[in-house]
Amino acid sequence: MKVFRVRAAQAGESDKLTGFNCSSENLVSCGEIFDVSANVNNMGNTTMKDISVDLEVPEGFQAEKISTGEKEGLVFGEQSTYSWKVTAPADKTKGNVKIVLSYIYEGETEVQTKSFVKEVTVLPEPEDELNLGDMEWVSAKDGWKKQPARNKSIGGNAITIAGETYEKGVGTNSESEITVYLGGKNYRFTAAAGIDDEAIDDYNKTGAAYQPPQVTFELWADGVKVYDSGLVNMERPKVNIDVLIKNCRGAAA
Repeated sequence: MKVFRVRAAQAGESDKLTGFNCSSENLVSCGEIFDVSANVNNMGNTTMKDISVDLEVPEGFQAEKISTGEKEGLVFGEQSTYSWKVTAPADKTKGNVKIVLSYIYEGETEVQTKSFVKEVTVLPEPEDELNLGDMEWVSAKDGWKKQPARNKSIGGNAITIAGETYEKGVGTNSESEITVYLGGKNYRFTAAAGIDDEAIDDYNKTGAAYQPPQVTFELWADGVKVYDSGLVNMERPKVNIDVLIKNCRGAAA
């Protein structure tokens, strides 16, 4: 028996190897000016020549190149950085930001290209006080129905947790996720989260014919988990959440 192991080439192991890293915000406010950047790194032994990096923005966006970073050529281990200031349109929209790299390897005539595409969503700047049941969602999914329910249980009734009724909130079923835009601001997230009384009542009425309801609640800020409830079940049906979120653009719960 033969076993083959494959790994990506490392810097200096190939005659032709190019690193191309780009970054851009994917959620911005209407009219906001945000940064887009690209970094080109020659990781191969052949010199890169005639390097150019261009930014293409959707209609309504405006871009100003801040750093050209252009050199006649890049030898092994050298890198070049390019950056732009991009102004989002004044109205809510979506569009793709595209960065295109082109270059020629020394001794050749064929133009090499690489590209980076990222969708940018432009949203109104969020208010200072928000309610998850009323505010606009960037995205939302529910494990049972297509969308979580706003200001009611997933069954269409008033939200009731541990005998207390809530006028505002979200009703959903596992696994679910709601993402909202916070505009890079600081917010204090407070909530009572738990298993709705209707789910517990339904379980008790069925004579425990299925697994008892149990869930966990998580809060993520720009891809970093900032809260985890641990197991919430019939013995511990409710948790109170109070978390400070700083400089956050996108939060998911």
